[in-house]
Amino acid sequence: MREGLRSADEEENCYSRETRKNIILIYSQSSLDRDPRVHRQIELLAKEYSIIAFGKRAPAVPVSRFVNLSELIGIPENKKLSLELLIDYAHRFGLSAFFITGLVYFFEKIPAFFPFQDFLQSRLLRGKVLRRLESAKCDLILANDITALAVCARAKGKRALLYDAHEYTPGQLQRNYRNLGKRSYARYLLKKYLPSCDATSTIGYGIAGLYRKHFGVSCEVITNAPSYKELKPVDRGDGKIRLVHQGLAEKRRGLEAMIDVMRFLDQRFTLDYFLVAHDKEYYKQLREYAGKDSRIKFNDPVPMQSLPEVLNQYDIGFRFYEPRTINMKHGLPNKFFEFVQARLAVAVGPTPEAVRFIKQYGFGLVSKDFAPESMAGILSALTPQKVMEYKERAHRCAFELSATPNNEKILALVRGLIGEAEA
Repeated sequence: MREGLRSADEEENCYSRETRKNIILIYSQSSLDRDPRVHRQIELLAKEYSIIAFGKRAPAVPVSRFVNLSELIGIPENKKLSLELLIDYAHRFGLSAFFITGLVYFFEKIPAFFPFQDFLQSRLLRGKVLRRLESAKCDLILANDITALAVCARAKGKRALLYDAHEYTPGQLQRNYRNLGKRSYARYLLKKYLPSCDATSTIGYGIAGLYRKHFGVSCEVITNAPSYKELKPVDRGDGKIRLVHQGLAEKRRGLEAMIDVMRFLDQRFTLDYFLVAHDKEYYKQLREYAGKDSRIKFNDPVPMQSLPEVLNQYDIGFRFYEPRTINMKHGLPNKFFEFVQARLAVAVGPTPEAVRFIKQYGFGLVSKDFAPESMAGILSALTPQKVMEYKERAHRCAFELSATPNNEKILALVRGLIGEAEA
């Protein structure tokens, strides 16, 4: 029998052989080997608990059991519709699942029929997943993101449920009529299922404020900080100022804004991108937009575990693009903390969460607005000595802004929830 499709009896026999008392089920509709936040959850909790992981791909660390969501419901890597994709889905999962999926895509465009859409999603399309969740022997379910909330809440039973919202789901999409259905459906799910959660966490204080304001929920703030790295600031002493940006190549992020900044900077400055070509067409357009500027280089993406060491050779972690959604405005992404672990100065636009940390710790600079000229002006005024001063400040706060304080929060949260569930 394929991995991830074992019977309930086989699972129960497996659990009976476990030597650890408590079992945590971690659910994320993502590739667990590539999702930094979920990877940190699994890596941390696996040291103290037995872990059952539900996801698209197996995690990079050993777990007691992995359940492959792609085999149960089909989550294609390339979500662009094509005749080949449709035929393959119908062949693998049957006409019933094919038509249910079609209905889900249809109804998510319409700001109505939310109970029906919820039934389609969690009861029919994810029926196999729901049954696996209900039969799993565990003490706590950790549901990641809105795609996990409904099905995990339905399967909760007497177990504790921790919902890691990551970001503010209704704010992930731009405010326009095309996204009205999705945004409204997200609000429906949150209103319906957040009361079932025993605790909720999110990535930053601004987003925690949005959940408190709109849903009356208090969130524990667990930032996206990576593990602490024993590194030191690098001073090459050649007068160059090396900017670097890493992440996903997505059109909505507007990464060309950083290229626009480069057009106002002198020859001291270089810009390196380390991008995962999530949108291959946009990645191609971005490279074309950079033109023949020899100062701008596109590098192959680097595994998340190696990022700080690679970035350590640069000078300034660069994140500059206008926020087009509420989440982009209040977000505090992995890269911000990876820059700190790499002992880099940080240059960003005036987004509230980034400004909060830079003002508190003093390891970088913030432009007054999102005009390329504004950012270019403050970068041009930099000296190598000032850059090293920022890098030294990043070095001094690297431990405080690592995953270690977050780990203590997560463990305290989990231990409390499991203790309450057992009481």
